[in-house]
Amino acid sequence: MRKTISNILNRLGFRLRRVQKAKPLKKVLETDAIFDNLHKLNKESDLREDSLRISIDTKAKIDLCDSSRGGTSRCRKAVQADDHDMGIKDKLTPFGILEVMTGLLTIIFGVSFETSDFIVDGLQQWWDANKIRYPHIKQLVINLDNGPHNSSHRTQFIKRRVEFADKNNLEIVLAYYPPYHSKYNPIERCWGILGSARDTCKFLSLLTG
Repeated sequence: MRKTISNILNRLGFRLRRVQKAKPLKKVLETDAIFDNLHKLNKESDLREDSLRISIDTKAKIDLCDSSRGGTSRCRKAVQADDHDMGIKDKLTPFGILEVMTGLLTIIFGVSFETSDFIVDGLQQWWDANKIRYPHIKQLVINLDNGPHNSSHRTQFIKRRVEFADKNNLEIVLAYYPPYHSKYNPIERCWGILGSARDTCKFLSLLTG
């Protein structure tokens, strides 16, 4: 009976479909003005030879374990997983930095919680590894969302940003996306590839061998 009803519904066009994120986004009164200012900052940075625009964001913690999570894998022999997805202790937090104009993506994995210090420490690690390629850069324009740990109202985040700027002799411009519009942050396009914890773990396994 159940299969018969399913067949009837399918013929009528009522098929199982993925939910699409297509509802209108929320807006605040300042949304358009914020976008106008953001586009202005981005354009000015892209036209300046001594300015580098990057996009940053962190993702949810990744469990490091042999859990199945109901996933599938196309292979000759089934991948073995733990009998129970319990007792997971080891976790990693991905922090991504996208160099917007070149498309170069750096992902730093940390064992701490997503905090203001973790974000700025990750940025410092990235700059230490890449500043040799940018001896002419005097300004960093950072595209980011207004999350709880990198908000312009987060005292520790702004304090660490000032310390970062002073230490590296850089002008830092924080270019925030409006509330409810973080999906337009360029790095979000990169996270699509690593959208699930399973895919991220596969990516991590490639990095670690």
